[in-house]
Amino acid sequence: MMFGQLYAVERAAAGLPPDERQKLRQTHSLPVMNALHAELLENRDDAPDRLKKAINYTLKGFDGLTQFLYDGRLEIDNNSVERCIRGIALTKKNSLFAGSHEAAKVWATYYTLIESARLNGVNPRNYLNWVVGEIERTRGEVDPTLLMPWHCPTGRIIN
Repeated sequence: MMFGQLYAVERAAAGLPPDERQKLRQTHSLPVMNALHAELLENRDDAPDRLKKAINYTLKGFDGLTQFLYDGRLEIDNNSVERCIRGIALTKKNSLFAGSHEAAKVWATYYTLIESARLNGVNPRNYLNWVVGEIERTRGEVDPTLLMPWHCPTGRIIN
């Protein structure tokens, strides 16, 4: 229930400037976090050992868990980063079956290009087609820094 309340505030705060986001969190999320802290303290002593260990771990890092309340630029969680990292972890596992060390390096390079395109709001297929076209157009005499996704004139993903 408490986490649902926190994420309801985050949905309401989406798109607000950082200062307004912070005020909204101070008004609505801070009391929820204070209640959570009090509940953890109240239940710590009577909790079974494994739960007590989890409660103590949470209490030890509670200041870090509340930083989003005081800085409107911060997200409540790091889910977007974890989504990106998940792909990297899968690629790392899958590259074991690439056939050779060189093939694994090529695989990792392509993956990096694709993820960079996505993170910059560029359609990966359009981006890679553009890169190949630029290399062909310049007969390989192109500055690689000019092939970064943010230079791609086509394939923008509209959010």
